[in-house]
Amino acid sequence: FPAFDAEAGAAALRENGFSRFRRIEGDWQTARAVYGDEYLAAVEALTRAVTRNPAVRIARFDLEPKTFFDQITRGTASAQFVGWTPPVPHPDAYLTPLLASTGELAQAAGYANPDVDRLLAEAALAEPDAARALYAEAQQIALADVVAVPLWSPDLTALVAASVDRDSIVISPNIRLHLDRLRRAR
Repeated sequence: FPAFDAEAGAAALRENGFSRFRRIEGDWQTARAVYGDEYLAAVEALTRAVTRNPAVRIARFDLEPKTFFDQITRGTASAQFVGWTPPVPHPDAYLTPLLASTGELAQAAGYANPDVDRLLAEAALAEPDAARALYAEAQQIALADVVAVPLWSPDLTALVAASVDRDSIVISPNIRLHLDRLRRAR
């Protein structure tokens, strides 16, 4: 995804008449009881970053799990932060639930794009290089459609004791530490 330019965003808001007197207002829904304190801290940090601009006001509502998931199912929330961890580290496991018209989260968001569906179906059966290009094309369409905004870091950090061989530390894209690969340092 393209880098976010806060200054260009602020300029665009000003050019379109937004200020502390005429704001963009919205709300984000979270579920701390489901995803934990780190998730909530990340959402709060993002909220602070976005609302540094006085033309933007965002309220955050922490919901009980039942209400949170009911709103996903009914598609009634304006914006929710959903912690998605796919079962395997493969693009299809990430993208199909979020973007395919048959995916639960895409259905809840009311999202369906036949081009994305076709690309995901082709990618699932393609050779790795062709699949990579098809998945990238599907993501570009979804980016333009703004169906979901993935918020993850390309960098994962693990703190380990000096007795652990650092080369044996493997963290999958789904944030699972491979304990079976850990070795003692020599």
